[in-house]
Amino acid sequence: MKRKTSVVVRARAERVTILGLEGYVAKLLQADRMGERLRVRHLEVREASETDPVALANAVVEMVGKLDRPLGRCLLVVPRSEILVRYAELPSRDPAELLKLATYHMHGELPFPVEECVLAVQPLLTEESGSFVLL
Repeated sequence: MKRKTSVVVRARAERVTILGLEGYVAKLLQADRMGERLRVRHLEVREASETDPVALANAVVEMVGKLDRPLGRCLLVVPRSEILVRYAELPSRDPAELLKLATYHMHGELPFPVEECVLAVQPLLTEESGSFVLL
């Protein structure tokens, strides 16, 4: 008679650290996910004065200092109201030059100085005449 053998498969836990910033409120969550189960390790919310962005930055540094290591996969959540996405065709293929051209391109798109923003350029397609980019 054959003996039944059971195979135990251990799912590997994935650690996730999520930082959400909205206005002057920072929310930080660290959890371990195993299959469908979620085990929260840390959860903290801090609010800083609207007149002191340095206080919010210091609060985030302090919150992150309390987290378990390794941090695992890290995600940043930014509200849609604080993100502007544009497609553009820029006449260059050089990454450094693309950033300068993108900065120039965005001057007319924003209701405030582009220098106050974090600008990222992701080339989608390059051709001899230049690049199609996501700003």
